Amino acid sequence: MHYIYATQQLNYEDYASGRVLYNMPGTAPFPARLGSEIFERCKAALASSGVNGPYTLYDPFCGGGYLLTVLGFLHGRDIKRIVASDIDNQMVCLAMRNLNLLNAQGIKQRIEQIEKLLKEYKKESHKNALDSAIRLTRTVESRKGDMELDCFCANALNLGEQAGRLDTVDVVITDIPYGRITNWSDESSGSNHAELFLESLYHAIPSHSIVAVVSDKKQKVKSGLYKRMDYFSHGKRKVTIFKFQTVN
Repeated sequence: MHYIYATQQLNYEDYASGRVLYNMPGTAPFPARLGSEIFERCKAALASSGVNGPYTLYDPFCGGGYLLTVLGFLHGRDIKRIVASDIDNQMVCLAMRNLNLLNAQGIKQRIEQIEKLLKEYKKESHKNALDSAIRLTRTVESRKGDMELDCFCANALNLGEQAGRLDTVDVVITDIPYGRITNWSDESSGSNHAELFLESLYHAIPSHSIVAVVSDKKQKVKSGLYKRMDYFSHGKRKVTIFKFQTVN
């Protein structure tokens, strides 16, 4: 793929899952550079329509919150609020732990945990994790103020009842289920789950929102409610960026 914004190949080891960010079986990391590129493209689309940041960012398939947390560290100055939801309560709890790292108290507690592990086991991996956590602390401090966070359980195919929590959303970036680690909770045969999700989302977020959906290349990601603005592939993934369809 051709990177427009994340043109430099940076070292993203500080964001490695399980290093400072928490992980657990069943969670999947997301390429940090790709996430950064997607966010920048969404930000540019909003700015071109006169919607300026800082923005509210939402992921309705948040899993352990890895993607949102990384974006919070990389683009915290452009983000005022992060909203995360998932149908799995265990994942929502993990997402909240990760997102808390974006604020002063959460990263302080994580440093204390890592220092305890380093003192007890004296592993090089714990030393490296501590170095990363200290660097991430500087990122948090440079943002000057805590980020607003909201994590909750919700079925992404029925988001209408959550509209009150989503009425400030500007950007949706989500990696929808495609079967290797995650699956749709409703596996009804013949259902186009991506289309059902997009319809559910349409009735829950503001009309100015930009929606980026990451999927498997085989999945059909489309809806008559949206206009496709951008599309690109990255390895086995494809990324489709939408805005609401204009009604004449």
